[in-house]
Order: sequence, then C-alpha cells, then structure tokens
Amino acid sequence: MANFHENLLAIAADDENMCRVLARMAMNLDANKQYTDFDIENIDGLDSARDIYYEVGPAVEFNYIFAFAGAPVPKEVAEGNTPGWSSPTSSEGGFMLQLAAMVKATEKFNAGAPDGTSMSFSVTAPVARAMSDSASMGFTKYGENWVLTISYDTAWRPNSEDLDVFFMGLPKGNYGIAFFDADEYDGYESVSTCFGLHHGLAGMMTLDGGQDLELCNASEIKKQKREYAGVPKSGIDDLAELAHAAALGSWNQFGWSDEEEDDDYGYYNDGGESVNLWNRPPVNWRKPTTGDVKKITDAALDVLAALPLVFNVYYDFTSEGNEAAEGLIPGDAVVVSGEWNKTDFNSLTVFAVTGERLGRIGGWMSIVDNYEVNRIAPGVLALLLSHVRATVAELTPMSLRNKGVDGPKLSIRLDLLVIDDFTAVLEEVRESLNKDCSERGLASSVEEAM
Repeated sequence: MANFHENLLAIAADDENMCRVLARMAMNLDANKQYTDFDIENIDGLDSARDIYYEVGPAVEFNYIFAFAGAPVPKEVAEGNTPGWSSPTSSEGGFMLQLAAMVKATEKFNAGAPDGTSMSFSVTAPVARAMSDSASMGFTKYGENWVLTISYDTAWRPNSEDLDVFFMGLPKGNYGIAFFDADEYDGYESVSTCFGLHHGLAGMMTLDGGQDLELCNASEIKKQKREYAGVPKSGIDDLAELAHAAALGSWNQFGWSDEEEDDDYGYYNDGGESVNLWNRPPVNWRKPTTGDVKKITDAALDVLAALPLVFNVYYDFTSEGNEAAEGLIPGDAVVVSGEWNKTDFNSLTVFAVTGERLGRIGGWMSIVDNYEVNRIAPGVLALLLSHVRATVAELTPMSLRNKGVDGPKLSIRLDLLVIDDFTAVLEEVRESLNKDCSERGLASSVEEAM
C-alpha cells in the first residue's frame, strides 16, 4: 500500500499573472477531459482572476491531480529541461514502481506528444497518483496580489514531474511560489520546503532568491508559522515571501510532538479578501460564460411564463417619490428600470412616469419552484423589461399611514406585452449580455399589456 505524502503549493501573483496560473490549470483539466469533464470554454472571455477561479476552482478541488499536467509544453522548453526534481522525503523505490505503472497505463496518450520530448512529456495524463478524494483550496487577495493555496495528498512522493511540467507551461511572468511536502512514514516530522520567485517556462526549482529545496523539522516550521502569525499578509509586497507566509499559515502537519504543544497561534486580521467557492455568484453577469448564457436564457422563459407578477416596493424611498405617490391610484402606469453597476446587476427601481423615484424592489424573487432560477430572476427580469408594462397594484400613500414609516405601502404589477416571436426575445437577451453591464439599462413600457 502506498504511503501518503502531504503536499502544499502556494502561488502568489498579481491579477494578470494569476489569470495565467488558473488558465494553465484549465488547459490541463481540459486535456484530461475524459476524467475531469472540464471544458476550456468555461473560461472563454473571462479576464479576471476571481472570475476564472470561480470556474476552475471547483474542478481543481475534485480533480487536483489533473490540474498540473496534460496540456502540451512548448517544444523548445521541453527540450531544454529535465523534469523530476526529488523531495528529500520521497520514497523513491515505491514511486518508481508507481511511475512505471502510470506510464504503461497511459501509453495510448503518447501518439500526440510533440517530437523530441521525453517520456515525461509524452505521458499526457499525470504521473502522480492522488491519495485524497479532494484538495483543500484557498484563494485570497492581499492588496494587488492574489494567493492560491492547494493542499493535497499523493502516493510515495510529491507530484514532482507534474509540477515541473506545470511551471514549464506557464507563460513568462512573476510568480511567487512555496511548496511543502511531508511523508506519513515519519509522522510528518520532516518537511521538505522551498520558496522563491518563478518566471515561467522553466522547471519548478528554477527560482530567484528565497530558499532552495531543504529538509526542515516540523518544530522549525511551527516556529516560523508562529512568527508570521502576527504579520498581516496585506503588507507583504514580495511575492516569494507572500507565498511562503501563505504556505506557513496553511500548513497543519506538525508530527507527533504536536500532541504535547499548544496549537493556539492567536487570531489576527491578515487584511485579505477570501473567495469562497461555496458562496460563488449564481452567474457571472459581467462576463457570462456559455453556461451562464444558457442558464439566463432558460430562466428568461420561466420568468416570461410566470407573468403577471406582483412585487412590493419597500426601500430606498425619496421625498419627491413619496409626494408623487400621493397622486397615484391602482392601475396607474409606473416605470420599472433595471440598474447595473460596472460588474453586476444592482436592482430594479420604480419611477413615476413623471420621473420621481418611488423606491426599489427587493433582491429576491420567488417566481418558480426552482431556487437557482429565483436567485437570478431580478437580473433576468431586468433584461426583459422592454416587453413588460408596470402598473400600481396596491397603494397606501404616506398621508394615510402611521408616522415613522419611510414611504408609501406600494406594490406594482408586471404584465407581459404581446410577443409574436419568443426566439427573437431570447436573442435580444443574448445581445444585451454581450454589452457592458452599464449599457443594459432597460425600462418597462407604458403601452397596454396583453
């Protein structure tokens, strides 16, 4: 039975270079699509690290072993490098048996390998063997830099060859990296570590500054972790140091002596903004992916079929709007407008036909028996407003309400105008999604509804 190796990789980079890191992972996942079911089209058109991470992160988490190798490496780079650095904690004999088995199992992938490449490059599938069901990932922004951490288990030794291939396939850039590796055979008492600045198109150990691969005692790693516990990462500008600090903060394997020592490192605010994959936006409104567009257009049909709908207007009232509401009665037309900020859908706002803002509709809509559709329904409705007429459903003006309220008790009814071609409406939605968010500001019609 293979022994476990605990691996921790930390990469620090600015937004542009982190996009390259995540895109490289996406290329590898796509190259191993028969295992990962990941399509490179998932990141087509995305140009921010946050957006790409939302797409790539879940695939890496459950298919981490395929994230580091698979996509071709430039031939001239492959010819000038010999992959396969060895960690001081590696179980070399066991690993070589595992490697031979992997090579034999993946021979069918060799036909498409570039000419002149070594066996390590000819094997499209990763040579390492996964030992944990999933990876533990972190993605945090500190100032202008992102830090990606990936903790995972492999058999016999770290995935050295695959990491070499990964970094040889990264475009030229600046990447702070840190890597920790420990073997379960000695209770993780010995930790192989390195960190430094990488510039892409080279093996993993081609680093500027920092620390070359060395063997440390777990107690030394614990000491370093305590020293960094009070240092806000947002104040670290050096990418190599930032990656090292992040790796120390994420490392939790301290050997048997851990049972007898205090593990309280103290709480502190490191100044970072963490991205939680479990709390990802339902769609990317700014740069919708192919899957997002399908989700939005499918939801558009659900929203259209659900009309007429009635919604309460219950916040962001204005004095001018409150005064204008005094002259309204049920059945009077109002105007609903979709408001967008630079990156996302903002709100549905209600105006009197004379221009005064009456208030805003809430951000959650229970329209159909589908949670995912309801989550994006306000934004979808904002893309359909030119086919909708809005009228007052119920109204109790401020003058007839008790003191202490901010605005009238108001609800509006949305009715569907006559639509001859629903296919054309969906095409309008797609065209709106191709525009910048700030150019999607549609408003409801004052024509008679069907």
